[in-house]
Amino acid sequence: MNIIEASKAYAVQCHQSTNHFYDGKPYEFHLQMVYDNAKKFIHLVPEKEKDYFLAASWVHDVIEDCRQSYSDVLKATCKEVAEL
Repeated sequence: MNIIEASKAYAVQCHQSTNHFYDGKPYEFHLQMVYDNAKKFIHLVPEKEKDYFLAASWVHDVIEDCRQSYSDVLKATCKEVAEL
């Protein structure tokens, strides 16, 4: 599993386990919108950082909304994603 897939799976699981919804839809709907918008601007990101940037778009709310810590994100993803 690559870093984007791992980050997506982690984020979706975190939001499901805390019963989050977005406008009455599963929270994954919002995360997918963020990811899709990140892809629109991915050309602005240095090539070696693109996967980290896209992976971070999936986990951007887990600390704020899902009782996760920086260390949790680091363990589930990688330092580059956790830092973003």
